[in-house]
Amino acid sequence: MLQFSERDDLWSEWERQYNNLQDEDRINTALSFFMAHEEEMLEGTKILWSEYLDYYYLMCKKQAMGEKSFYKELQNHPRSTDEYIFQNLMYWDRLPELRIWKLAMYIDPAIKAGKKNDYSAISIIG
Repeated sequence: MLQFSERDDLWSEWERQYNNLQDEDRINTALSFFMAHEEEMLEGTKILWSEYLDYYYLMCKKQAMGEKSFYKELQNHPRSTDEYIFQNLMYWDRLPELRIWKLAMYIDPAIKAGKKNDYSAISIIG
């Protein structure tokens, strides 16, 4: 999703209906609510590839997967900024002049270890 709906109020009600375990037909109840308010609920939304995954499908996935997994797996945003290991990073569009500093170090950390994960990279210049 590039942009979420402007109608949080309607999506909150949809979410309440979608997750209502007292309603055995809760998925269809939520779908009926969405269909009755579809135009309003889709107001302001932008999807990268809507022919492949539509907004309603993605919102259902968000409920089924949980918010943290949804952002990690489908939004490519694995964690909130509070959970970042490195909080205050500086970066440049081009390398700074080394006369300003005698030493510079660049780090591309791999958070997990394993055969399929990225390698860590550290460069020290100076």
